[in-house]
Amino acid sequence: MKSITYIISTPLTHRDSCRYGIDELISLGITVNIFEISQIVYPKIYTKNINISSDTSNIFHVKTNDELYGLFEKNTHDNIFISVGNLPKKILYNAKKHNCTVAIQMWGSIPLYTGVKQKLAKLLSPIKVIKKIMDKLYDSIVFRNIDYDFYLSISKLPGKRTVLCHCYDYYVDLLKLIDCPRVDQSSETIVFIDQMIPYHSDFIKFGNGFEVDAATYYRKLNKIFHSLEQKYHCEVVIAAHPRSQELKNYAELFDNREVFLNKSSELISTAKLTVTHYSTAINHSVLNNKEIFFLYSKELIRLGQYEQIKLMAYETKSCMINLEGGADFPLINKLPLDYYDEYKFKYISQRDDNMTNGNIIIKELLLDV
Repeated sequence: MKSITYIISTPLTHRDSCRYGIDELISLGITVNIFEISQIVYPKIYTKNINISSDTSNIFHVKTNDELYGLFEKNTHDNIFISVGNLPKKILYNAKKHNCTVAIQMWGSIPLYTGVKQKLAKLLSPIKVIKKIMDKLYDSIVFRNIDYDFYLSISKLPGKRTVLCHCYDYYVDLLKLIDCPRVDQSSETIVFIDQMIPYHSDFIKFGNGFEVDAATYYRKLNKIFHSLEQKYHCEVVIAAHPRSQELKNYAELFDNREVFLNKSSELISTAKLTVTHYSTAINHSVLNNKEIFFLYSKELIRLGQYEQIKLMAYETKSCMINLEGGADFPLINKLPLDYYDEYKFKYISQRDDNMTNGNIIIKELLLDV
């Protein structure tokens, strides 16, 4: 059996080790290595090597391109490389130059408003914009014929060798159901899917120069939560963002409401309603047939996220609520079973089986190479 090497551009977390299929593949007896290249891709953000997954060994923190290319040369035989997200063209070119078989993992599919990046780009300095354009032009000329050997994707990609997989959230749910079948139950709760907006490192990565005032943001949020609790006679609980564990006294930000870490799936499965901004975890809401309210505010509009929220609300036939104004909440109705079928097909899974992604990789990727 061939081995697998993951190429990841951010430090590996416990959550991602599970979502990417790394933990499952190891449990199934596959030799898995990880090339963590955050210092190459994001040198200004990740200034030192960080391994925060205690369950995974064989991780290489790669500091330079030359070091990475040397690892390619040593690991080409009986090894498949899986890139989590798009690799820089130069790195993909060198992987192919060393006769590596490279697949790209694209399991995080959501409705994506392409104008967000364009709006953010306008906020950058002209020098940065020009540099980005020149870099893309250079890549398109020098590396124009470089492509991945396989695409691990939610849907079939025209002209590509595609291996159909489930989205992250559905996959993790499948793993949990294997160990512990879910028992139908309900609770008097409304789940807020937290995105840690004032403290999220992605906004630093985008370099948009905006900061969200935490005090103002949480004041508005808690006001809406109070209104929801009064309207529906339900308690709002927080499905905390995984990175929130780095922040002390997190529950205090939500007026000491209950905060749960790594429990999104379980909380949503029993909730009456889910509330969020634009989190990918709405997949749990769709899978469990729960209604969704999407929240927006001046801060999120300023961050260029309003159109993204609007698109996700449109795709799920959901309502939007402005944190600034007095909310007129609709009635919560029990959704028909086929309400989210189109969304599931487009963004969650097109497979007609419940095979886990780890087994899909073994049977439809490793055995095909």
